[in-house]
Amino acid sequence: MLKTILISLGMTIAMGESIAYSQSNARFLQEEAKPWEGTFQIIISDERLIQPEITASLLQQIEDKRDQQNIVMWDYTPYIAIKILPYNEIESENFEPLKTYSYVE
Repeated sequence: MLKTILISLGMTIAMGESIAYSQSNARFLQEEAKPWEGTFQIIISDERLIQPEITASLLQQIEDKRDQQNIVMWDYTPYIAIKILPYNEIESENFEPLKTYSYVE
């Protein structure tokens, strides 16, 4: 009985931490990720997959891969690719932002 209570308590604490993380990540996306908005696109090839969470770590990896002149296609997972626009396109006066997520067959 005590073991069950401890396991249950541990799961409750873990869920609370997960919710807190999700809320802080949502805040991060609203406040800090704005400069990156439209400069990359997550392309999902399996519609059964959920959209991956955009974290500070993922944004840093995207920035590390960004090129000055060429579009970069990064195979993030076997079912997810990330299209990363180059700096010269982002800084262009004709810049057209990308949708953050795209599904392809």
